[in-house]
Amino acid sequence: MNTPKVNVCTKVGCSRRTLARGLCSAHYQQWVSRQKGYGRFTSIYVDATPALEHVDTLLDTGIGIRTLAAAAGVSTRTVQRLLSRRSVNGPVTVRSCTAAALLAVRAVPPAPCALIDATGTRRRLQALVALGWPQKMIAHELGMVSTNIGRIVHGRSDRVTVAKAAEVTALYTRWEMLPGPSMRARGLAAAHHWIPPLGWEENTLDDPHATPIPASCLSTAHP
Repeated sequence: MNTPKVNVCTKVGCSRRTLARGLCSAHYQQWVSRQKGYGRFTSIYVDATPALEHVDTLLDTGIGIRTLAAAAGVSTRTVQRLLSRRSVNGPVTVRSCTAAALLAVRAVPPAPCALIDATGTRRRLQALVALGWPQKMIAHELGMVSTNIGRIVHGRSDRVTVAKAAEVTALYTRWEMLPGPSMRARGLAAAHHWIPPLGWEENTLDDPHATPIPASCLSTAHP
C-alpha cells in the first residue's frame, strides 16, 4: 500500500511539515521577518471584512452559496469556511485572490425557488388591499390560497420565493393605479395603517429600512 506523501520543509536538516513557500512554520516566520526587514514582504492574506459584507449582500438577494461560489470561481467549501469564521474573535483574514474573486461578483440571478426578503412583496400586497382589492381576488390572480396571501400581508412570512415576488410585482404594476371594488378591504388596510401605492417611492418598496412618504407631502388624495 502506498504511503501518502508528506511535504516537508525544504530547509536542509528540517523534517517538519511545510506551512507556506515550502517552509515549515518556524522557517517561514524567519523568512517573513527577513522580508519585512527588507521592506519586500506582501502578505497573501487580507482583511476579510469587505468580502464578507459583499457576500452577505449577495446572499440577501436570494443567491445560493453554490451559485455564488461558481460565479466567483471558488469552491463552495471556501465560501462556507469564510462565513463560519465571522464568529471568531479578532480579525478575520482571507487569501487576497479569494477576496478579489468574491468582490468581483456583482450580480447573479437567483433561482426562481430561492427565498428572499418579503418586505417588498408585503408592501405591494398591502398597498393593493389599501386600494380596495380584497385578498381573495389578489390570491385568485396569483394562483395562490388566500390564507397564504394573508400570511405575507400580515407579516407572518418574512421570506418569499423569487418567482412569487416577481408575480406580485407584475400584479402590482397592473393594479397600482386602479381602485379596487371592496370598501371592506380599504377599511382593513386603514385599521392596520397599510400604505397605499402613492405613499411609496417605487425604488424604496424593497428596502426594509425605507419609510413611506409623509402624508403631508402627498399632493394627490388617494381613492
